[in-house]
Amino acid sequence: MTSREHASKGVWVDLRAIFGSAGRSAEGIDLDAPTPGGLFEWLRLGDGGWAARVTYVATMTDGSTRKFVDQLVPAEALRPR
Repeated sequence: MTSREHASKGVWVDLRAIFGSAGRSAEGIDLDAPTPGGLFEWLRLGDGGWAARVTYVATMTDGSTRKFVDQLVPAEALRPR
């Protein structure tokens, strides 16, 4: 891990909140369960809401995993781990 990854706060990412309802997949991503991630910073949105810069590892529908780095994720899709 890099020192930047050590500075992250552990979160669960609700991929359904980002990509849509359960049972669907986005580009082969399994949306049925939250995925672990690391939150690096919060960003204020123009409408007053919040989004976070998050890196997470998602499980794909074929069972493999893929790391998504520096993704903007809405606050409602995150919870502490």
